[in-house]
Amino acid sequence: MSTALQRRLTTLRRAAQQKNHFAVDSVAAQLFASPDCLDHQINLVGAMHEVGYLRNSLEPYWREFRADEAPWLHRCVERLLRGDHDYWAVAALLGCSAQRAVAQATELGFKVFAVRQYERYDLPPVRVASLGVSAGNIITPLLELGWDIHAQTLVDCARARAAMWQRQDIVSGSLVGEGTLSYFCRATLPHGAWRTVSLPFSIEADAVVAGQCPRPTFTQAN
Repeated sequence: MSTALQRRLTTLRRAAQQKNHFAVDSVAAQLFASPDCLDHQINLVGAMHEVGYLRNSLEPYWREFRADEAPWLHRCVERLLRGDHDYWAVAALLGCSAQRAVAQATELGFKVFAVRQYERYDLPPVRVASLGVSAGNIITPLLELGWDIHAQTLVDCARARAAMWQRQDIVSGSLVGEGTLSYFCRATLPHGAWRTVSLPFSIEADAVVAGQCPRPTFTQAN
C-alpha cells in the first residue's frame, strides 16, 4: 500500500467515525489489512458513494484501484450476476468506460435487449443499455448501464433480481413495455442511491435509440 493511500484511508476512517458512516469505516479497516483485495476495494468505493461522497472524493480511489479497468469490471459484473443486494458493486461501476463495461457484461453472459436515451437538465444526455441473462416475460437478472454520451463513461447503473413484463413489444430492435422490478438498486453520478424491494418499470418507445440493440456503438475509443 502506498503512503498516499495510507494517509487517505486514515483520514477517511476518521471522518467516517465522526459522521457515523460505520460501513465506510469497516471496509476501510479491511482494506488496511488486505490492500490488494479487489473485493475490499470495490466495497470501499461503493460504500463511499452510498453515503454521499461525490466524484472529487471518489476519483483518487478510482485512479488508485482502477489503473487497469478490466479486472475491476470483471469482478463487479461477476458479483452482479448473483448478488441481489450488492449495491456496492453497482456503484463501483460508475466512472468506468461504458464500452468496456458493456463488453465485459456480454462476455459474462448478459445480452443487450434495449437501448434508450434520456435527457438531463444541465448535463449531456444519458444512453442506457438494458441487459439480462434470461429472456421472455421475466428477464433475470437485469443490469442497466447508462453513460454520458460525450464522456462515454458510466453515470447511471442499476441491477434488479428480475424484470417481470406485463406488456412488451419490439421497437427498432429494442424491447419496450412496462412491468415490475424486484430487488432493485441504482447508483448515479453526480449523486444518487436507491434500493427498493419492488417498483414499476417501463421502457418507452419514444426513448429507444434506433440501430443500437443488441450491439450499442460508442462515439470515441475508451
